[in-house]
Amino acid sequence: DRVLFTRLLVPGFLISIGAGQVIPFLNLYVQRKFGLDLTALNAVFALTSLGTVLAILAQPRLARRFGQITSVVIVQGASIPFLVVLGFSPVLWTVIVAMAVRNSLMNAGNPIANAFAMEQVQPSERASLAATMTVLWQIGWVIGGTWYAVLQGVLGFDLGYTVNFITIITLYTIATILYWVWFRESDRRTLVQR
Repeated sequence: DRVLFTRLLVPGFLISIGAGQVIPFLNLYVQRKFGLDLTALNAVFALTSLGTVLAILAQPRLARRFGQITSVVIVQGASIPFLVVLGFSPVLWTVIVAMAVRNSLMNAGNPIANAFAMEQVQPSERASLAATMTVLWQIGWVIGGTWYAVLQGVLGFDLGYTVNFITIITLYTIATILYWVWFRESDRRTLVQR
Protein backbone atom coordinates (compact mmCIF):
# COMPACT_ATOMS: atom_id res chain seq x y z
CA ASP A 1 0.00 0.00 0.00
CA ARG A 2 2.01 2.95 -1.28
CA VAL A 3 -0.28 5.55 0.24
CA LEU A 4 0.10 3.96 3.69
CA PHE A 5 3.89 3.68 3.28
CA THR A 6 4.07 7.35 2.27
CA ARG A 7 1.99 8.41 5.26
CA LEU A 8 4.15 6.37 7.62
CA LEU A 9 7.36 7.82 6.16
CA VAL A 10 6.67 11.52 5.55
CA PRO A 11 6.32 12.77 9.17
CA GLY A 12 9.57 11.11 10.24
CA PHE A 13 11.33 12.46 7.19
CA LEU A 14 10.19 16.02 7.98
CA ILE A 15 11.38 15.62 11.57
CA SER A 16 14.75 14.32 10.39
CA ILE A 17 15.27 17.35 8.14
CA GLY A 18 14.41 19.67 11.02
CA ALA A 19 16.56 17.78 13.52
CA GLY A 20 19.46 17.48 11.07
CA GLN A 21 19.87 21.23 10.79
CA VAL A 22 19.94 21.95 14.52
CA ILE A 23 20.61 18.94 16.77
CA PRO A 24 24.14 18.01 15.53
CA PHE A 25 25.18 21.64 15.93
CA LEU A 26 23.46 22.36 19.23
CA ASN A 27 26.74 22.23 21.15
CA LEU A 28 28.20 24.95 18.90
CA TYR A 29 25.07 27.04 19.30
CA VAL A 30 25.03 26.86 23.10
CA GLN A 31 28.78 27.31 23.43
CA ARG A 32 28.97 30.34 21.17
CA LYS A 33 25.74 32.01 22.31
CA PHE A 34 26.56 31.74 26.02
CA GLY A 35 30.37 31.52 25.97
CA LEU A 36 30.56 28.21 27.84
CA ASP A 37 33.83 26.36 28.28
CA LEU A 38 34.09 22.66 27.41
CA THR A 39 33.48 21.44 30.98
CA ALA A 40 30.27 23.45 31.36
CA LEU A 41 29.10 22.41 27.91
CA ASN A 42 29.62 18.72 28.72
CA ALA A 43 27.67 19.14 31.97
CA VAL A 44 24.76 20.68 30.04
CA PHE A 45 24.60 17.76 27.61
CA ALA A 46 24.95 15.19 30.42
CA LEU A 47 21.90 16.76 32.08
CA THR A 48 19.87 16.50 28.87
CA SER A 49 20.79 12.81 28.57
CA LEU A 50 19.37 12.15 32.03
CA GLY A 51 16.04 13.54 30.88
CA THR A 52 16.10 11.18 27.91
CA VAL A 53 16.50 8.14 30.18
CA LEU A 54 13.45 9.20 32.21
CA ALA A 55 11.39 9.73 29.06
CA ILE A 56 12.28 6.30 27.66
CA LEU A 57 11.10 4.70 30.90
CA ALA A 58 7.79 6.57 30.71
CA GLN A 59 6.93 5.84 27.08
CA PRO A 60 5.21 2.42 27.40
CA ARG A 61 2.83 3.77 30.05
CA LEU A 62 2.09 6.82 27.90
CA ALA A 63 1.23 4.67 24.87
CA ARG A 64 -1.05 2.38 26.90
CA ARG A 65 -2.92 5.28 28.43
CA PHE A 66 -3.51 7.47 25.37
CA GLY A 67 -2.85 5.23 22.38
CA GLN A 68 0.25 5.28 20.22
CA ILE A 69 -0.51 8.14 17.84
CA THR A 70 -2.10 10.35 20.48
CA SER A 71 1.03 9.81 22.62
CA VAL A 72 3.28 10.77 19.72
CA VAL A 73 1.21 13.87 19.00
CA ILE A 74 1.23 14.85 22.70
CA VAL A 75 5.00 14.55 23.17
CA GLN A 76 5.94 16.05 19.81
CA GLY A 77 3.45 18.88 20.19
CA ALA A 78 4.69 19.54 23.72
CA SER A 79 8.29 19.71 22.47
CA ILE A 80 7.56 22.62 20.09
CA PRO A 81 7.30 25.41 22.73
CA PHE A 82 10.60 24.18 24.17
CA LEU A 83 12.16 24.54 20.72
CA VAL A 84 11.00 28.15 20.73
CA VAL A 85 12.67 28.73 24.12
CA LEU A 86 15.80 26.87 23.02
CA GLY A 87 16.15 28.94 19.89
CA PHE A 88 15.20 32.36 21.16
CA SER A 89 15.72 32.69 24.92
CA PRO A 90 18.67 34.86 25.99
CA VAL A 91 18.80 33.17 29.43
CA LEU A 92 21.10 30.15 29.77
CA TRP A 93 19.15 28.19 32.39
CA THR A 94 15.94 28.38 30.33
CA VAL A 95 17.83 27.07 27.30
CA ILE A 96 19.25 24.17 29.36
CA VAL A 97 15.78 23.25 30.65
CA ALA A 98 14.29 23.56 27.16
CA MET A 99 17.04 21.38 25.70
CA ALA A 100 16.53 18.68 28.32
CA VAL A 101 12.74 18.65 28.01
CA ARG A 102 12.69 18.79 24.19
CA ASN A 103 15.21 15.96 23.99
CA SER A 104 13.21 13.88 26.45
CA LEU A 105 9.90 14.44 24.69
CA MET A 106 11.18 13.64 21.20
CA ASN A 107 13.00 10.55 22.42
CA ALA A 108 9.80 9.39 24.12
CA GLY A 109 7.83 9.75 20.88
CA ASN A 110 10.18 8.16 18.35
CA PRO A 111 10.00 4.53 19.58
CA ILE A 112 6.21 4.73 19.86
CA ALA A 113 5.93 6.09 16.31
CA ASN A 114 8.25 3.35 15.01
CA ALA A 115 6.31 0.60 16.79
CA PHE A 116 3.04 1.99 15.41
CA ALA A 117 4.46 2.03 11.87
CA MET A 118 5.55 -1.61 12.11
CA GLU A 119 2.08 -2.65 13.27
CA GLN A 120 0.44 -1.02 10.25
CA VAL A 121 2.16 -3.17 7.62
CA GLN A 122 2.32 -6.88 6.90
CA PRO A 123 5.18 -8.82 8.55
CA SER A 124 6.76 -9.34 5.13
CA GLU A 125 6.84 -5.54 4.58
CA ARG A 126 8.39 -4.58 7.91
CA ALA A 127 12.00 -4.94 6.86
CA SER A 128 11.41 -2.74 3.81
CA LEU A 129 9.62 -0.12 5.91
CA ALA A 130 12.32 -0.14 8.60
CA ALA A 131 15.08 0.17 6.01
CA THR A 132 13.28 3.00 4.21
CA MET A 133 12.70 4.83 7.50
CA THR A 134 16.41 4.56 8.34
CA VAL A 135 17.51 5.72 4.88
CA LEU A 136 15.10 8.66 4.91
CA TRP A 137 16.27 9.64 8.40
CA GLN A 138 19.87 9.77 7.18
CA ILE A 139 18.89 11.68 4.02
CA GLY A 140 16.95 14.15 6.18
CA TRP A 141 20.04 14.76 8.30
CA VAL A 142 22.11 15.33 5.15
CA ILE A 143 19.55 17.83 3.84
CA GLY A 144 19.28 19.50 7.25
CA GLY A 145 23.05 19.68 7.71
CA THR A 146 23.49 21.18 4.26
CA TRP A 147 20.76 23.74 4.93
CA TYR A 148 22.49 24.64 8.21
CA ALA A 149 25.84 25.12 6.45
CA VAL A 150 24.33 27.29 3.72
CA LEU A 151 22.50 29.49 6.22
CA GLN A 152 25.57 29.89 8.41
CA GLY A 153 27.70 30.76 5.38
CA VAL A 154 25.23 33.25 3.90
CA LEU A 155 23.49 34.74 6.93
CA GLY A 156 26.04 34.30 9.72
CA PHE A 157 25.61 32.87 13.21
CA ASP A 158 22.66 34.77 14.69
CA LEU A 159 20.43 35.14 11.64
CA GLY A 160 21.38 31.66 10.40
CA TYR A 161 20.28 30.04 13.65
CA THR A 162 17.10 32.15 13.68
CA VAL A 163 16.11 30.69 10.31
CA ASN A 164 17.24 27.20 11.44
CA PHE A 165 14.99 27.31 14.50
CA ILE A 166 12.03 28.69 12.57
CA THR A 167 12.47 25.86 10.06
CA ILE A 168 12.72 23.09 12.68
CA ILE A 169 9.67 24.45 14.53
CA THR A 170 7.69 24.55 11.27
CA LEU A 171 8.71 21.03 10.21
CA TYR A 172 7.97 19.53 13.65
CA THR A 173 4.57 21.23 13.66
CA ILE A 174 3.68 19.92 10.18
CA ALA A 175 4.85 16.38 11.06
CA THR A 176 2.82 16.37 14.28
CA ILE A 177 -0.31 17.56 12.46
CA LEU A 178 0.17 14.89 9.76
CA TYR A 179 0.44 12.12 12.38
CA TRP A 180 -2.83 13.30 13.92
CA VAL A 181 -4.74 13.81 10.66
CA TRP A 182 -3.63 10.57 9.05
CA PHE A 183 -3.66 8.16 12.00
CA ARG A 184 -5.89 9.37 14.86
CA GLU A 185 -8.65 6.93 13.86
CA SER A 186 -6.28 4.00 14.48
CA ASP A 187 -5.93 5.05 18.13
CA ARG A 188 -9.67 5.46 18.53
CA ARG A 189 -10.32 1.96 17.18
CA THR A 190 -7.65 0.45 19.42
CA LEU A 191 -8.91 2.17 22.57
CA VAL A 192 -12.52 1.17 21.82
CA GLN A 193 -11.51 -2.49 21.40
CA ARG A 194 -9.96 -2.56 24.91
